[in-house]
This record gives sequence, structure tokens and C-alpha cells, in this order.
Amino acid sequence: MKVIGEKGQAFSTFKLLIAAIVAMVILVILLGILGVLPIIPNNKPLDEVSNTLKSAYGTHSQLSLSKKVTFTRDYVLARKALINKADIGLSEKQLCLSLGDFSAIGNHGGFEGGAPDNEAKIAYTGSTQKDASFAVLCDIGESLPGQMGQGATYESLKPKWAEDCECVKNPDLSAQVCCFVALKFPR
Repeated sequence: MKVIGEKGQAFSTFKLLIAAIVAMVILVILLGILGVLPIIPNNKPLDEVSNTLKSAYGTHSQLSLSKKVTFTRDYVLARKALINKADIGLSEKQLCLSLGDFSAIGNHGGFEGGAPDNEAKIAYTGSTQKDASFAVLCDIGESLPGQMGQGATYESLKPKWAEDCECVKNPDLSAQVCCFVALKFPR
């Protein structure tokens, strides 16, 4: 004996399951856009630090702080890419990258500096996403370390972070503009 309408019931359940899956995907995408879910990074470190560098370069001797950024596994912020993106006329020797706050913690919080002088890049190799921000200060190379650690504005920058910057220690460059980019704990 056959019951009327029995064949359509299985298909209705399948349609309901598909609708629920589609609704979940849409919800995850919307929450990612709003920044509620940490699964999807809400901004790119290169874009944010580039904008902050442009701002700092336009206002010499004033510290500029970036918004919080999210680093994903194997992300590399290369000095050359930053110079090209900012496009403000700096040479590679006039830009110094530092692990900043993360240089003092074990395993650098998953961050690594590249090249022998630790300035060519900042790479994140941690297993999960990591939030951070940037502090950028542009000034004449020889006076840059003297600005750090002084007063409420610059106390979050440590002069020792800039000791290996070529634009600070090289006498041929120390009279030129030098921009210092330090990785900071998120704010």
C-alpha cells in the first residue's frame, strides 16, 4: 500500500538541510566582514603600515600609531614591499623594521626578523593568527634614538630597537630622514 505524498518528504528534508548550510555560510561571511569572527582577518598589515608610514613621513618627529592588524601564518612584511607600497621616496637604507614589543618575549611571539641585521622583513610563523599594531617614527637618522623613550609620546619605543638601523649608525646616512617601524602589542 502506498501513502500519498511520501516521496516528497525526503526531498523536503534535503532542501531544508541545504538552506541551513547556505544560511551558515552567509552568517560566517557577514560576521567576518564585521570583524566579529577572528577566522577571517579584517585588514592587511602591509596596507595599514603603509598608510601609517605615509602619515609619519608627513609629520616628522611625531609618532604615528596604526590600527590593529591581524597576521596570519607565514605572512611576511618585507621592507622593499613596504617602500614600494608607501611610495614616499625612501630608500631601503632609510627604513628600519623592528620586532619592537615582541623582541622581548620568548620566541618573539611567533615573529621573526630577517637578514643578518634583522631589518629586511618581519615574518609571522606562529600556528594561529596574531594581532599586533605598528608604531612609526620618522626623523633625521642621528636624532631618531634620542627621540625614543622620551616623554609620554615616545616612551613606548625603546632606543635599543634602533641601534642596528643602518640610517642611524651609518654616518653617511645619519643626516638623512630615517623612518623607524616597530611592531607593537595590539591596542
